Amino acid sequence: MFREATIRLPGEARTTNQIHQAVWAALGVPEKAERDFLFLNIGDGEILVRGKDLPTEHSVPVRQFVAGQRVAVLLLVRAVTRGKRERLVDQGQLKDWLDGRMPGFGDIAIHRADTVKSEIKRHPVWAWHLHFDATITDVAAAEETMGRGVGRSKAFGFGMPVVVPVNALESEAA
Repeated sequence: MFREATIRLPGEARTTNQIHQAVWAALGVPEKAERDFLFLNIGDGEILVRGKDLPTEHSVPVRQFVAGQRVAVLLLVRAVTRGKRERLVDQGQLKDWLDGRMPGFGDIAIHRADTVKSEIKRHPVWAWHLHFDATITDVAAAEETMGRGVGRSKAFGFGMPVVVPVNALESEAA
């Protein structure tokens, strides 16, 4: 089961690479270890982290899914095609790209798709900031997608889906 935690990084971690290094240090991960967690910069020096081996005293289990459940998803992702050069997937191709990379999430309806420019090791990269709804079609596959992440550059804060049941949002609004 995956767990999530919010950690605060030192004030000097500003670039994507600095944040990447600070998250690894905060989790006590050896420099050459394989990444077994995802993270998302949520702003003001706070980072949302998801992984299997997070300390239990500072983390909570990731919410369990139910087949047929409708969820809202926030995703910062490097949705790229490969060829001679990597290029960002066109907005019209995003739904098909997501369908192929998010097993367990079906009936995807994109509500908002904005491009954002970031930097990895001083190289500019483009990504999509997506808001969409989906239906959980396969609980095990959806949970695997939550832990594995989506797309490229996951070690640099891309590809971590943040998922909330739609009925939870509706009950909060009431």
